[in-house]
Amino acid sequence: MADEESGIPNFGVPGGKPLPTAEELLKALENMPLSEEDKKELRESIVRGGLAREAEKLIDQAAGTAGSSKSGEMVLLFVMISFVFLVLVFFGYKLYSSLMEKERRREEKKRQKQQKKKK
Repeated sequence: MADEESGIPNFGVPGGKPLPTAEELLKALENMPLSEEDKKELRESIVRGGLAREAEKLIDQAAGTAGSSKSGEMVLLFVMISFVFLVLVFFGYKLYSSLMEKERRREEKKRQKQQKKKK
């Protein structure tokens, strides 16, 4: 944990200062002794990060109105497990029907041989 005495603020820590906004970071970037290329890269990074945070907020709001994110994750997990189960059932059924058809053909062939022997 950082001390106020060391000059490092406690951003994002309960009881500390709130995280700076993208606008505040951009203003502070102008006063930093960096090359223009570094400033440009940082500016782009801050803007991209700001957009990502805004998108994350919108997603959280949408999830909050539709229910908690945990229930959404549980529904997704249930759907995925159900899908895997159905695929396994489908292939199991296909295997079973193939084996039964093979057995039926074998018995049919055996009956035909027996009938030929009787003639």
